[in-house]
Amino acid sequence: MIPTLLALPVFVTMLVNDAPKPLPSFQPLTREDIRAARDKFDRDMKLDTKRPWDGTNLRPANTESPTPEKPKSD
Repeated sequence: MIPTLLALPVFVTMLVNDAPKPLPSFQPLTREDIRAARDKFDRDMKLDTKRPWDGTNLRPANTESPTPEKPKSD
């Protein structure tokens, strides 16, 4: 009888701790929330995305020597 009385509080504590937790409530998304999230994602992607051609000079190198300036005659 005594071991049963000692085990009962442990058993009840286990049942209380293992009880399912209530799910967190959430607000339904509105069109404005979706649009704002999409705009934020687009802004972040533009900042994070580096394309191979960003920051490179795609023009061919100028191999001709620059023409010397002619002196002005007064």
